[in-house]
Amino acid sequence: MRPIQLHLLHFWKPSTRDLTYQIPFTQHLKDHLNWWLDRANTTKGKSLHQWSATLTITTDASKTGFGGHMNNQIFQGFWSVQEQKQHINLLELEAVIRTVQHFLPQLQNQNVLLKCDNTTVVQYVNKQGAPSPYTFVTRHGV
Repeated sequence: MRPIQLHLLHFWKPSTRDLTYQIPFTQHLKDHLNWWLDRANTTKGKSLHQWSATLTITTDASKTGFGGHMNNQIFQGFWSVQEQKQHINLLELEAVIRTVQHFLPQLQNQNVLLKCDNTTVVQYVNKQGAPSPYTFVTRHGV
């Protein structure tokens, strides 16, 4: 939106021009407006609409193992000796990934609330992380 706003403000000043003033339609402006026509661009990110979870998954991890819970189902496991050497943030994220993968067949077309006590993982999932295999975790249509 910022380039569109800057274009508008460059050609129209609210204090000196009325609302009927015609703003030039340049190729630069057209390129930025076309971005909004691509559904893939407008469906990214967080929804502006209120949503409610149809399923809740809770995960936790320690240096020895991990667990996940959905409805009355439990998924758990132990880390290998090599995995135990990983930073706890990575283990917590891995617990989320393994749990979601385990329950994935039941998550199709559901709004999933993911609960995790690790703030780094929560931020990573909410922001959909950095480009990596971990970005598959989404709220809608996992």
